[in-house]
Amino acid sequence: MQIILLPGMDGTGILFRPFVQELTKHITEITEIPVEIPVQVISYPCDQKLSYEQLIDFVRSRLPAQEEVILVAESFSGPIGYALAAEQPNKIRAVIFVATFLSPPKGLLCMMPPPFMALLMKIPLPVFFLSRLFFEQGSSNTSNKTIALFKTALRKVQRPVLATRMREMADLAGLQAGIEAQELDIPCAYIRAKNDQLISCSHAEEFRRIVPQIEVTEIPGPHFIMQARPKECAQVVGKFITGYGYI
Repeated sequence: MQIILLPGMDGTGILFRPFVQELTKHITEITEIPVEIPVQVISYPCDQKLSYEQLIDFVRSRLPAQEEVILVAESFSGPIGYALAAEQPNKIRAVIFVATFLSPPKGLLCMMPPPFMALLMKIPLPVFFLSRLFFEQGSSNTSNKTIALFKTALRKVQRPVLATRMREMADLAGLQAGIEAQELDIPCAYIRAKNDQLISCSHAEEFRRIVPQIEVTEIPGPHFIMQARPKECAQVVGKFITGYGYI
């Protein structure tokens, strides 16, 4: 069994580092023996303007040929994770969705034109502003290390690529109907960020409606919940996958 992490809009996977460290630590505590967790991050191209359909193809081609997997789909990657899990239930044994959506996101992300939002994310903004917009209400709860990781991830992605991903989210309605028509009959969990300013917390109810068996856990914190609260997210994911006997 392998854990596959699908990243947020930056697509780099760099921002998963704190979470992966905490997940390894937490599962070792649960099992009471050192456990080598096979974790793979599937990063998206930083220089290619790919649609959701193209990214679904991209991820599909990089899934292990023989091994079963558990997907963790963060933010932008929610629709990708859902589509692949519905398509390959014998390979993808479970999915954990994190602060994500299946319909065009409601919240700050839908209030700004994609080119402007992409520009905003590339400008070298002060730490306090970045922290307030993307993480917490104030900078005191966000470490400089987390902000530095965030800036590193954004520097790797070309601005037109970010704008394309923003547009893909805004135009998600066309893909949404096809996704929701596919049943997801595997164990699923959803981590909802209580203080998410970028997308509405109501998107968790969207998942409840079409995936009745989904387990929703709310964690106090911002949209970037896996970065701001890596320990709490690792506890939820660890409990979920060990509870089903996957590890």
